[in-house]
Amino acid sequence: VPDMAETVRGTLQRLVERTRPWLSILRGKMVFEVLHPSQNKGTAIDRFMKHKPFAGRRPVFLGDDETDIFAINACRNMGGVGIMVGQSSQSEWVFSSPSEVREWIHRQT
Repeated sequence: VPDMAETVRGTLQRLVERTRPWLSILRGKMVFEVLHPSQNKGTAIDRFMKHKPFAGRRPVFLGDDETDIFAINACRNMGGVGIMVGQSSQSEWVFSSPSEVREWIHRQT
């Protein structure tokens, strides 16, 4: 419900300030993420890649939101692939929509 975004953000902000003031709120496209300031999707990818079955593999991440940039950069830094869908990207592949991504994945299998 896009027109409720500011109400949701305000409610989250008050809740965080009252209960866990060290947390931060990251606004994305149609989403708010509540997270510890030292953690993000990129740090999650780093952790996953240290454990089976991910260790030794090439990470691939496709995202369509500001909140995905940390993961995209983490994958690229590890020699993997990080792609922004629907936005300009400095990657070897650029997809304009989720349907284009699905078509590409289907061609790979």
